[in-house]
Amino acid sequence: MTAFDELTTLLPPPPARPPVAWDATEAELGVELPAEYKRLYHAYGDVLWCNAFRLLGPAPDEWDDLAARTHRARGDLLPPEQLLPQWQPAVPAGVSIEPAQLIQWGAHEGGDYLLWYPGPDPAVWTIILTNVHQSAWLFTTMPVTDFLLAWTTGTLDLGGNDYFDVAHYLDGEPPYYEIDNPAGDLAGGEPIRVQATP
Repeated sequence: MTAFDELTTLLPPPPARPPVAWDATEAELGVELPAEYKRLYHAYGDVLWCNAFRLLGPAPDEWDDLAARTHRARGDLLPPEQLLPQWQPAVPAGVSIEPAQLIQWGAHEGGDYLLWYPGPDPAVWTIILTNVHQSAWLFTTMPVTDFLLAWTTGTLDLGGNDYFDVAHYLDGEPPYYEIDNPAGDLAGGEPIRVQATP
């Protein structure tokens, strides 16, 4: 069973969504985004995962748009030489944290960053998490779907850094996601929560 199968079994996606057009986003960023990520985004869209973060994709609102958020992150993140010595991460070989080379794929509710360092093969891009102050870092090489499954189930190897532990967000509850505007209109409505069965 693939990570996508496991995730969609654990937390079934919302009702079918219209196709997502990635061409303009990929052209703007100059890269082809991972196919598994596009499949994941098509299935779930910008739902709120465990009260922590949303996936980004092509969107009219710049706060939900992957390309717009990437450009903003590249302007907001400090380059490595400006980080305080105690906040310098142990960057894996072949990976850079130069902001101009990073792509933001997730938007954290507290302002933290979920990023990719894109390599030649989109299937194995490095995932980088850092907090808004760039004082906590996590590096892992796996598809976002695998990352999301491991994170929501509490099985992600945090490398001794519990800053990004899902337990901080779940408060003892099973994993869940929320749809903010289920009607998809300006009237909004109450969020819908989809929760894993314990």
